[in-house]
Amino acid sequence: VKERYAGRLSDGELSFLARASERHFNERPFLDHACYLFLTKTTRQHMARQSNFSSLCRGTILPKEVGNREEVAKFMEAVDQFERIINDDDRIRLTRMTEEELVGTKEKSGLLDRYFSLSDTGHASLEDIRLGADLVRVGDNRLCLHTLSDTDD
Repeated sequence: VKERYAGRLSDGELSFLARASERHFNERPFLDHACYLFLTKTTRQHMARQSNFSSLCRGTILPKEVGNREEVAKFMEAVDQFERIINDDDRIRLTRMTEEELVGTKEKSGLLDRYFSLSDTGHASLEDIRLGADLVRVGDNRLCLHTLSDTDD
């Protein structure tokens, strides 16, 4: 969504450089957006990409590793380490979402609802969904997705 930057020109406590920066960017267009980073764990069977490991054949959507406390603990340790590495840099900050932020409440939709509707308006929308080999579209919104499937690559 294109927006126009509203500078803090009336703030008298700005330094010379900060005031010059505010004047420079005042009323300039920018792309207002939000970015989310999802860390997921794949199973060895999923990585093999064989149809006999499909959740349809197994009868359950959850892999058996979810019940293994050791596997979950190792994954969470890796997530903690990744979070510390990213947060050590002052230019970017990772924060973990709460259950309410992820799932939502009666008053406000959560990230999952906004994700599947490709809308950040805060309420669910009923629009056509198109899934193609080169395109994912919900209503007039197009999805741009980047994945890193193997950390060794």
